[in-house]
Amino acid sequence: MSAGAAVAPLPVLRVDAGEAELPELSALPPEAAQAVERYAAQIDLSQPAAYGARCQQELGTFVTLALEQMAQADPTPVTGALDALCDAVRAADPVRAARGLLSRLLGGTWAVRRAYRRAAPQVSARADELSDLRVRLLRDQALLRRLLEKNEALYRRLAGYVVCGRQRLRMQGAGEERERFARRLSDLELTRTASLQLTAQLRLLLGAEETASERIEATLRTTIPLWRAQMMVALGLSNAREAARLDEATRRALEPQLRAGARHLSRAARTGALREAAAQGEAVTRALQEARGALLLAAGETARARATQAAQTPAPQTPAPQTPTS
Repeated sequence: MSAGAAVAPLPVLRVDAGEAELPELSALPPEAAQAVERYAAQIDLSQPAAYGARCQQELGTFVTLALEQMAQADPTPVTGALDALCDAVRAADPVRAARGLLSRLLGGTWAVRRAYRRAAPQVSARADELSDLRVRLLRDQALLRRLLEKNEALYRRLAGYVVCGRQRLRMQGAGEERERFARRLSDLELTRTASLQLTAQLRLLLGAEETASERIEATLRTTIPLWRAQMMVALGLSNAREAARLDEATRRALEPQLRAGARHLSRAARTGALREAAAQGEAVTRALQEARGALLLAAGETARARATQAAQTPAPQTPAPQTPTS
């Protein structure tokens, strides 16, 4: 920089890190254009290597950190956990379980319950694994956002150096210093392009991380609860069908016995009625016999009483016949 009473600060241009083209001086707001002119006027062309060197160094360190983060971004664990979860859910398909051979032999409820018990631990394990992966993805997203913000800040500084350098070349006549500074400005243009490409890569990586996190979130909050609800419905339907089947089997097994019992009770009822009628008949017979005996006894006693009375009563005397007189 050239010597002066005051050093103008580097103007910070309001440019997007995704824009490849930088605005011309005439397209800038008046205050920004004046700031560019002030800064360009104090650029020292005798030391071109120092122009923007610190910003380039910071970007180099930043690119190293971003590269390490990209190298650690491996989607394989997320994909593997989701695939394992899908396999566990497919293995516990209640429809397929209810159609198996063991289901036909032992009943659909047993097969559905067995499929659920085999799949439930695997689904829970995959859910825990996905929860851990989601936490890691959220940390990575926070780091990527910080890296993206840092890169955008560096890009704006590089854009300021480039715009001011272009203005300085317009102000400088032909000469060796101008050529050396033009090469330096070309290096800064390449660095700005690298920052631009890094912005695109960081945004792409951040979008992939957010998509994976959203898939995990949807799986944990929707897919797994929905699967459990479907298994609950399948178990309930299987229990209902099994109860109906057992009720029908019990009815079929007991129906002959119930019918035989009904016939037995009917016969027993009829036999009991006959016995009761016979008993009543015997009671009436005994009553008639007792009444006949009582009548006979009363008649005998009456006859004996009459005989006794007749014996005790004197016989009446018969008068002698009178002889007629002659």
